[in-house]
Amino acid sequence: MKRSLANFIEELKRAEKRSKNSFVKLDSNFYKEVINELEELQVRAKQYFDEGNLERVGEITDELNRAKKAFEDLVDLRIRKLLKGVISPTVKTKNLTKEEMQLYTDIKSLISEFRDSVIHGAPPHKSEVIVEEPAVVERAPEEADESTTKKDIKEERYVLVRVLAPKVRVVLPSGKILALRKEDVLHIPEKIYNILIKRDKVEKINLS
Repeated sequence: MKRSLANFIEELKRAEKRSKNSFVKLDSNFYKEVINELEELQVRAKQYFDEGNLERVGEITDELNRAKKAFEDLVDLRIRKLLKGVISPTVKTKNLTKEEMQLYTDIKSLISEFRDSVIHGAPPHKSEVIVEEPAVVERAPEEADESTTKKDIKEERYVLVRVLAPKVRVVLPSGKILALRKEDVLHIPEKIYNILIKRDKVEKINLS
């Protein structure tokens, strides 16, 4: 018999409450798996409804609602504990999932950046600032001579990308800051792409 999703998440929630200064270990794909199972319950409820089996519809709907509520409670518990861990070394972050660790890192970075900016007037966090060289480099007109050809103009290649990081700031030579957010899709100079791809900030989109 397939386990009850609601009961399973309730057990995790109780364990999370008991573990005051550490996180319960979850599977690496826990969040995605729960979402998939919730969607599966919705599909099953619809199938039984179409068959006219209202008793099974009621049972599955009850399971779905309990599972959703337990899932939301568990997520809220872990977020509150994560926020506590940002400012307190007593909270162990060993068992954070990949998504939670990204959130933890981003919040710590934002707090550090804010603190530096208000106390020291420091510039934005260097790890998120990329300085772009001019997209097109060419000889000034007064320096050109008859030997100048189109090959003397170095054109920057552009790459179509999707932003993966929660935020990326690109500082242009003019001083203008280009603010990018997760899921943004745009063309960027190849020089910038080569830097960002090494930091897993973007992914290349290949159009077929």
